[in-house]
Amino acid sequence: MRTLVGIARGAFRPLAALFMTVVVISALSWAWNAVQDRRLEKVVSQTREWPEKTTRLMAAPVSLKLKTRCSQSRLYYLFTILPAEDKAPAVTKPQGEHSDLIDAVAGEIEDFGFTLSDRDGFQRVSVAIKWEEVWPTRDENDRITALLANGSTLCAREEYAQAAEWALYWRRRKR
Repeated sequence: MRTLVGIARGAFRPLAALFMTVVVISALSWAWNAVQDRRLEKVVSQTREWPEKTTRLMAAPVSLKLKTRCSQSRLYYLFTILPAEDKAPAVTKPQGEHSDLIDAVAGEIEDFGFTLSDRDGFQRVSVAIKWEEVWPTRDENDRITALLANGSTLCAREEYAQAAEWALYWRRRKR
């Protein structure tokens, strides 16, 4: 009996030391990850305005603007489509010109969205924009001047942090 008690006492100290070492290493690892997580959140939660792009959509030149922010693993975005020549105030445009463009875009495009890619061109984030999220913006004469999508989707902060460029994608309606 004494030998069992002696063996147990001899094994208890190394096992207790091992247990405490595991607890301390786990606590340090948790603290390090919490600090890293806060640093990453601080970086990606800043609002980012991406470079404006001009492209042809349904044979009409349009300007595309994108503003994003990633917070708590959620990507928030403001995506705007407006006529490319819309550098002057909208009141100087002929009546209906903008709404014709908007109707053409909405009538011809089935779905669209944007991608965020890293410096090497690898896609990191893809966001599909639903037409229900798109709203027309109007000027003081109640003319449609642009389309605005204001929404959010799930997004890994680590992926968003790697994004360096953006691109539009769209698919034409089947006839």
